[in-house]
Amino acid sequence: MLIDGINAELYSEHLKAALDVLATHAPLYLRWLHRGVDWLVVNQLFMITKTAAVVDYNNRLLAMHPYTVWKASPELLGLCLVSEATRIRLGRGFRRNRSARIRAERRILSEVLACARALPDGATLVEAFEKRLEAFNTRFPEGAV
Repeated sequence: MLIDGINAELYSEHLKAALDVLATHAPLYLRWLHRGVDWLVVNQLFMITKTAAVVDYNNRLLAMHPYTVWKASPELLGLCLVSEATRIRLGRGFRRNRSARIRAERRILSEVLACARALPDGATLVEAFEKRLEAFNTRFPEGAV
């Protein structure tokens, strides 16, 4: 982990808590993350990004938005890491065209939902991600891809 800036200790504690949640309840996703990235970075420079996380495949780097790390619960931050681990595992081939990106996003939401179901206090997260997956499937039906 490379954590730099004003609230580095706070970010570090929050990320460690999220990684502990994954290690306890869903170690598979932690392995996926470990195989895909060497660096987990939180830095104030990433405040300009519009997404919660950015993956740099060439440098094997996962950059997290500081507000996401600061404000999210350990469980929600863990699910954010699951989504990025799944994105990394699927690889670059799922970014080539629209239908591949849609299939990848559906798989990511399914994996996040599966992980949320494994969490002991994940009932509200499960409900939220079920709604999100349902809305996604309504917007992008599988047969229309």
